[in-house]
Amino acid sequence: MPDLIKLLFILTTILILIRKNLNVGLVLLIAGFLLMILYQFDIQTGIITVKQTLLDQNTIKLILALSLIRCFELILRQNDIMSKMMNGIRSMFNNKKIIIVSMPIIIGLLPSLGGAYFSAPMVSEATKDLNMSSEEKSFINYWFRHIWECVLPLYPGIMLVSAITSLDVKKIILLNIPLTLSMIISGFYLSMRGINTTENAESLSIMKDKGFLFSFLPIGVLVIMFFLFGSELYLSLFIINTFLIILYRIRLNEVIKILRYGFSKEIFVLIFGVMFFKQVLELSGAIQNISLLLNSMGLPIFPILLILPFIVGLLTGITVAFVGSTFPLLIGISGGVEISNITFAFASGYVGVLLSPVHLCLLLTRDYFFADLGGIYKKIIPATAFTLFMSILIYLL
Repeated sequence: MPDLIKLLFILTTILILIRKNLNVGLVLLIAGFLLMILYQFDIQTGIITVKQTLLDQNTIKLILALSLIRCFELILRQNDIMSKMMNGIRSMFNNKKIIIVSMPIIIGLLPSLGGAYFSAPMVSEATKDLNMSSEEKSFINYWFRHIWECVLPLYPGIMLVSAITSLDVKKIILLNIPLTLSMIISGFYLSMRGINTTENAESLSIMKDKGFLFSFLPIGVLVIMFFLFGSELYLSLFIINTFLIILYRIRLNEVIKILRYGFSKEIFVLIFGVMFFKQVLELSGAIQNISLLLNSMGLPIFPILLILPFIVGLLTGITVAFVGSTFPLLIGISGGVEISNITFAFASGYVGVLLSPVHLCLLLTRDYFFADLGGIYKKIIPATAFTLFMSILIYLL
C-alpha cells in the first residue's frame, strides 16, 4: 500500500473517531498503533517507541506545562483575577471586538503549545453576556492565538527556517507579514458579526480605579520570566502558582483540589497520544517516502511547494515538523534557496498546521468550550482558504 494511501487512511480514521467524540489522546494512540501495523513495526520496536515517548523531555515538559497552566487558570478564576483583567481591558479599549480577541492575541506571544488553553477562559469571560456559540468562541480563541507564529522569532519555526536556509530571519519575518495580516482580516470577517462594537458607558465607569493593573501582574511576570530570562514555561508557572497560593492564603485542601484539576489523566493521555503519534510517524519514514515520490514524478515546483509542507503540517499539527522535514528537500528539489519559494512553502505548511485535526491548541480549545469540531472547521476552512489564496497571489506576483 503506497505511503500516501496509508496516511490518508490514518487521517480519515482520526477524523472519524474524533467526530464520534472519542477521547482525543486515545484517538491518537489508536492512530499511532495503526501506523505501526501498516508499517510492520515489530513488538520490540513498539515497546521502545512507547518508552522513548514516555521518557522524552518534551513529553514531560509539555505535561508539566499544560497541567500547571490548568492550575494557574483555576487560581486566577477562583480569585476573580480574570474578571478584573477583562474589566481592565474594557477600561482601555472602548471596542467589544478588540476586548474579545485581545487575550488570545496577548497569550499568543507565549510560544507554548498550551497557550490556547490559557486564553480560552478569558475569551469565555469576555463573551459571557453575548449570544455566541461555543464553536465561534473556539474559533476566536484558536485563530487569534496563532497570528504571531509567522512573524515572531521566539517561535522555533521561524528560527528553524532561517537556520536551514541561511536567510536573514528579519527578511523572512518581513515577507511573512502579509500572512499575519490576512489571518487578522479573515478572523475578524468570520467572527463576531452583529456585535455592538462600543462598550456601554456603565461598564466603562466601573473601571476608574487603576487597581485593575495588579490583575495583569501574574501574566506580566510570566512573560518577563519567559522572554527576558529564558525560563522554562513549566518552571515559571510553578514559581508563579506557588506565589499566588501564598498571596491568597489558599488552604492545603484547596491546593490539593487545584492540583487534581491541573494534573488530570485527560491531559496525560492527550500529550502522550500526540507525542506518540508524532514519534511513530517519524520512524515510519512515510513523510520522507512521499517527498521522494513527488520528486521522482518530475512535477513543477509550485505544486510541490504547496502540497508537501501542507501534508506534513496537516498530519503533525506542528510547525517545526513541516519545516524540519520538508525544507531541506524543497531546497534540493528547487535547486537552491529562493526566498519566494521559502515563504510560500512556509505559508502552505502553516495552513496545514492550522487545519490539522491533531493540532494540540485546536483540541484543547474544543475540549474547553465543549464545541463541535465540525462547527469550528466551518470557520477555520474559509479562514485558511483566504490566507492560502493571499499567499498564492503574493507568490505569483
